[in-house]
Amino acid sequence: MMLEQADFEHLLQLRTGLRRFLRWNEQQSKEAGGLVKRAPDESSRSVVRVTLTPDGIAKLDALAEAHLQELTWC
Repeated sequence: MMLEQADFEHLLQLRTGLRRFLRWNEQQSKEAGGLVKRAPDESSRSVVRVTLTPDGIAKLDALAEAHLQELTWC
């Protein structure tokens, strides 16, 4: 199979987009402030599992409670 110049350009765009996404994703994880943790999937190297830490669960519970209170006032 012979690739044309346009094919190489599309592959470069894909690679560049993936790298940007990975950098953005890593930055978002760091900004989560210890509320989530990332772990590689045991069966697939292309999958990363994101779960809430105990602090993340506490924050989510507090937010849910606040939103439920707001809804009952409406």
